[in-house]
Amino acid sequence: MIEIVGTVAILLSVGIFVPQIYKAYTTKSTQDLSYGLLFLYVAAHTTWIIYGIMLPAYAVVIADTTTVICALYIIYLKTKYG
Repeated sequence: MIEIVGTVAILLSVGIFVPQIYKAYTTKSTQDLSYGLLFLYVAAHTTWIIYGIMLPAYAVVIADTTTVICALYIIYLKTKYG
């Protein structure tokens, strides 16, 4: 049961960013995105990664690493298109 919850958490964490990445990539527009929010999101989830490593809770590490990568990609798109 714990692994199922971890897997769902990973899928939801990635799912948060997929629609935004798709929209930013296809429209080449990121003006509605805030750098502050994105950097805060990266900082928060990087802290969760550290917590997951210390615990160890690998579902947390995987989920948050994936979301940080997605957030960094959106920051890249914002820098490129914004």
